[in-house]
Amino acid sequence: MTDDGQILPVDGNPYEAAASRQARENIQEFVWNTVWVRRIFYFLTVLASAALFVFPLLKRHPASDEYSSPVRWLSDLIRLAGSFLPSVAEPWLNGYARSPLTFAAIVALLAAFMIVGGRLSARIKNEMGAIWQNSIGSRLPPSALPATWVYRLRTSARYVAARRIWKFVVGPTLSALFFVYAALMLVNHLAYVVLDDAGFVCRESVGATRMQKEETRKLIFDARSLCAATGILLEDGGRYEISIKAREPYWRDGSIETTAGGFYSLDAPTPWQKAAVVLAVPMRRELIRPWFRIVARTGGAGGEESFLDPDPKDQSIDEVLHATRDGELFLFVNDAVIGLPGIEGAFYSSHSGTADVTVTITP
Repeated sequence: MTDDGQILPVDGNPYEAAASRQARENIQEFVWNTVWVRRIFYFLTVLASAALFVFPLLKRHPASDEYSSPVRWLSDLIRLAGSFLPSVAEPWLNGYARSPLTFAAIVALLAAFMIVGGRLSARIKNEMGAIWQNSIGSRLPPSALPATWVYRLRTSARYVAARRIWKFVVGPTLSALFFVYAALMLVNHLAYVVLDDAGFVCRESVGATRMQKEETRKLIFDARSLCAATGILLEDGGRYEISIKAREPYWRDGSIETTAGGFYSLDAPTPWQKAAVVLAVPMRRELIRPWFRIVARTGGAGGEESFLDPDPKDQSIDEVLHATRDGELFLFVNDAVIGLPGIEGAFYSSHSGTADVTVTITP
């Protein structure tokens, strides 16, 4: 192309002789081999990055794993780095600190893929630049096409056809489905948040009362409740000891057997159930908390939520809740919700499990 935008025909190109052009095209195939390999390392980098992000959210990692690890020093370094991060990073810090070898392996792979990819990228630029310079100066020697397996693979009829189908049919279809799925999940979650904050999900009971000094109240919690009202009015600044002990050894989320401590997506027993709960993560009421984990909420409208973490041995809960506002205490398990009035808790109807709850006000 000339400076004025005119595209010169191949035979009328004064800058590159026909022999140089043919030599350049053949030699460039060697560089295209490198481009193909670079593409592989790019996708490996993407997969390693995704694995680093999701593995703490999809698999249970007991707290004891952190203290019994042979590389405890690495867990301590992760905790030290985490001290500078906001509290929202806690699920990832727990996952990394409790599984430091997995964390180190993924980070090492990610670093290796990025280093190799960077070197291949620099190599592509240098070699292609040299080829163009030598071609314009008619200094390229005659060259045959590559005889490597990479060239044979990427130029084979089957590979070219498969790549065309992926590029123009399968890839765009999957991409469109993903964006539709992502949009629906985003709209659903935002719609539910609007309903929840407006007080249409957790409705305060008429007979709720405040607790007196050192008073203790007992009640039964049912996992089927979308937002179980306790009848206890919490006071801003108050301290409340909450004890929750399951009545049954196992609870159920549909066909998935679990406990009062909840479960992670990859804890589901079958591959289909694993895939289903992974895809349903964007519908989860609390995105970064495990499935079926019990949550305490203060107030109906607006609401302030506290996460109740269970004892890893017996899955019982003994937590101190520091109330940050006035409002009734609600309890619920973390599950998928729908952002439409009347069917918000459709998935909760398949739950089973009850627990004894004890709430004590403390000084």
